[in-house]
Amino acid sequence: MNYPTKTGGSAGGWVAWTAGGATRDRPGRERCRTRSSKDGAQTAMTLTFIEVGGSLLILAAFAATQLGRLDAHSPTYLVLNAAGSTVLAVIAIAHSAWGFLLLEATWAVVSTVALAAGRFPRDRGE
Repeated sequence: MNYPTKTGGSAGGWVAWTAGGATRDRPGRERCRTRSSKDGAQTAMTLTFIEVGGSLLILAAFAATQLGRLDAHSPTYLVLNAAGSTVLAVIAIAHSAWGFLLLEATWAVVSTVALAAGRFPRDRGE
């Protein structure tokens, strides 16, 4: 098995993945050095918060509509839906999630076109 072993390096250090415990003294063994860092984890956490935020925008619009507090054709609903869908579409691109991109991009485009058309109900009854 390959186990990470701290073998030296600069202030941050590096981890050497060694085959059978190989070190610099035993050339010919495969290993891959990577900097030990929390940057990747922080980026993933930030993207997760952004993704959840986009989802909450869409869910807030949906819940308000289902509870009768918001019309599905109102500017507020369309802005929430367009913003949330756009955020999720960008994240779908980053993850190469093409089916999810199709869904979210379509929602974003339809909501934006409806906003641009500007035909909104005058009150909740319409």
